[in-house]
Amino acid sequence: MNRFFSLSIVLPLIISAFALMVITVSYFSTRSFILQEVMENKINNSRVRLNFIQGAFEQFIRANNVENIKQMAASLASEPDLITFLVTSGSGTVIASNASSDIGADWQQLDTKVNPAHVEHVINRRSTEVFPANNGKWLDGYSSLCTNFNKQSLRSNSCGFIFYRINLDYHHDWAIHSLRQQTLISGIGTFIGLIALLLVINQIITRRTQKLISTLKTYAAGDLTARADCRGKDELTWLGCSINNMLDIIEQSNIKLLQTNQQLEKSATTDSLTGLANRRYFDQKLAEEISRSARTHSPISLMLCDVDYFKRYNDTYGHQAGDLCLQKIAEAMKQIFRRSGDLPARYGGEEFIVILANTEKSQAQRLADSLIAAIRELKIPHDASLVDTQVTVSIGFTTFDHLSGTPPTPEQLIRYTDEALYDAKTNGRNRIAYADSKNTPVYGTV
Repeated sequence: MNRFFSLSIVLPLIISAFALMVITVSYFSTRSFILQEVMENKINNSRVRLNFIQGAFEQFIRANNVENIKQMAASLASEPDLITFLVTSGSGTVIASNASSDIGADWQQLDTKVNPAHVEHVINRRSTEVFPANNGKWLDGYSSLCTNFNKQSLRSNSCGFIFYRINLDYHHDWAIHSLRQQTLISGIGTFIGLIALLLVINQIITRRTQKLISTLKTYAAGDLTARADCRGKDELTWLGCSINNMLDIIEQSNIKLLQTNQQLEKSATTDSLTGLANRRYFDQKLAEEISRSARTHSPISLMLCDVDYFKRYNDTYGHQAGDLCLQKIAEAMKQIFRRSGDLPARYGGEEFIVILANTEKSQAQRLADSLIAAIRELKIPHDASLVDTQVTVSIGFTTFDHLSGTPPTPEQLIRYTDEALYDAKTNGRNRIAYADSKNTPVYGTV
């Protein structure tokens, strides 16, 4: 599996991306809200400040206190967000300003962009108003200044006004700076929390998931005993137990499948009546044994048996008795031919054939004699036989010992053995006949 797409990498990336998205959205949404809140707060504060300034200047003017006016103007000029501050008399003359060069000048001749309409509005209504200016970067405050004074003083029968302009960008920058600091602190806290969360996730999810994957890989590699840890009560424990159950089911299914395959293989190679090898399996093994005999220069013998007068037996005792007779003969053959190189098989009907690997003629003869004796010991009645009162067999066999010349083919070896059996049956049955691999039959009982 590509390491980049492993859970230990993808999960932290997803969580980190989500946390970054939340912080970013939170920052910009809060930024917009704070800027709007700064605007509203400064408008309210400006009204309050202008009302205070208006009241203070009215008292100073009534008292002809020029020194206090200058001190208050100097105090206002030191405020960091102040751009312009003007106090005018009823005649339009600037009597106080944050710029000393403006004092005594007509306010309409100044470079300061004071809105005449706003001046007229507050003087007529004798009110205090605050207006955004310069695309929201400034906040302009206007307040009327109306009082009756004699001409020897600062008094005038007409109204002057107070103009107060502050820099909103200053407050915006301060608010954004504070927001960034808070966001940075929140980001650091989130990052620390994220690391802690990832450590917890790695401990309780990622590592345990990797163990489950390792269990499945181990099982797939051939260790059928591999199982997940089922200790715990959470979902991953349940998943591990489910995997174990699944592996148990698979193992049971494999055992059943193996047993079924073995049964199928056995049925494909075994005669259903006698339990001996069938003709198909015999043909396969005979070719293999002849080839092995040629490689190892070892002898090989082949024996063919036929139940004497078996048709008469079936006609007399019935086919069920005939099947039972064949089964008893097959059991006797299993007891005699049980060496590793022996393969008794049902050749067809009442005929049996035996492959005797690494077996010389004399050994094959002794085994044939043993089979004749074993069947006689069965004492199966056969009143319809023309040679005895019980079941007997005729046997033909042949042996190839590599001194005889070129190894025969399976067909040739079967033909030699069949001719030997024919000789045994022709010469009276209930006997053994031998034919060598040169197709030279030996008549009579061996």
